[in-house]
Amino acid sequence: MTKEALSRANIFPASRKAMENDSVFPWHKEAYKINSSQALAIDLFGYIQVSENRDTILNELVNKLNIQSESPWEVKLEWSDPKNILNEDERYPTQVDSVLQNKKSLFFCECKFTEDNGGSCNQVKPFRSGPQKGLIQCNGRYKEQVNPYNAISSKCALSGKNIRYWEVIDDLFERSIYGHKKCPFSGSWYQWMRNITICSEVALDQGLKPGFLLVFADDSEFSVAKKVRSQEWTEFLNHIKPGKIEVTAISYQRILKIITDLNLSDHEIWLDLEQWVLSKINLSSIILKNRKPRKP
Repeated sequence: MTKEALSRANIFPASRKAMENDSVFPWHKEAYKINSSQALAIDLFGYIQVSENRDTILNELVNKLNIQSESPWEVKLEWSDPKNILNEDERYPTQVDSVLQNKKSLFFCECKFTEDNGGSCNQVKPFRSGPQKGLIQCNGRYKEQVNPYNAISSKCALSGKNIRYWEVIDDLFERSIYGHKKCPFSGSWYQWMRNITICSEVALDQGLKPGFLLVFADDSEFSVAKKVRSQEWTEFLNHIKPGKIEVTAISYQRILKIITDLNLSDHEIWLDLEQWVLSKINLSSIILKNRKPRKP
């Protein structure tokens, strides 16, 4: 059995319809694993996409988040910007787990499961191989410096490559973001920043209101579940200028509770999906807990 076949088998049966006509779906390398964040995202958003109650579900979801809504809704999985509006490296475009869109709003959903954190910037990491092995392109501070890889001087190695993150950061984030001793986006905030800046620019390009949802599996063993309750997450939110973009963290469990409480025409399928998701979360929690080194 191929990894692709195993990955498809790791998706809730009713959610597989979302990929029926996609023979080149961009599977993650470990999507076949029980704790795959990609598979968990498809379990939920794949079935929202194909459900006959999609508009009702998404209207209720955003209303619960105190965000104005309007039907009809469109759901996309594993989306990347065809216009490359921020001029990202085409080899490594930001790939959004799920996009929710209507005539007024655009939401990017970043979905996390058992990951330690959001992805960090690779410019502060040394090359692992090749003639540049060991070379680091950025010293981790947002200040003028020369990238030893290409000899370009800039405050950010990515800006030196004409990637436009910092152009948008200046519009979305408070000036206090520049007061950090180290670049605020060299670590775990980097992935959230990428999603937020691209969402904002794509929404601006299409005349839509932007929003970002960090969707996480809520369990005491999972790092991201702890992160969204931390001072660090609060600090990140406090750096975003009011009215620029809606940013919310919401758990899989809460989303599924909102949906099952609606008692829709496909209610039984949603109950089955809820159990499917909870089983993955509970089993992954047990596995992670048992992997931890025991105290002597």
